[in-house]
Amino acid sequence: MAMGILAVSFALIVLAGLLSGQAIGETLTKVLPIQVWNGLTAAGKMMPALGFAMLLKVMLSKEYAIFMILGFVLVAYGKLPLLAIAMVGIAAAVYDFHISMKTKNTGGGMTDGI
Repeated sequence: MAMGILAVSFALIVLAGLLSGQAIGETLTKVLPIQVWNGLTAAGKMMPALGFAMLLKVMLSKEYAIFMILGFVLVAYGKLPLLAIAMVGIAAAVYDFHISMKTKNTGGGMTDGI
């Protein structure tokens, strides 16, 4: 029930923004002081660093560090496009998944008593 109310409230806010259109946006840009815009600009410039820090907090471990280093090397020295690096990352993830499934399946199966 609470999630439904939250969804409806967000939908109403988005609908109001869509219906008001460009005029409200232009008025808002004229009304807000320059200090607010400077703050929003600074916050926008910090977003990539914040996202990278959150990503590192989740995935930084000894077993995944080699993948992160490989990604940095491919970007910095390999000059590869982002799509190529994403494909290498997908291949590494699939490889890691298959290895973990193989070790999970061979570790605790039923024995036949021989």
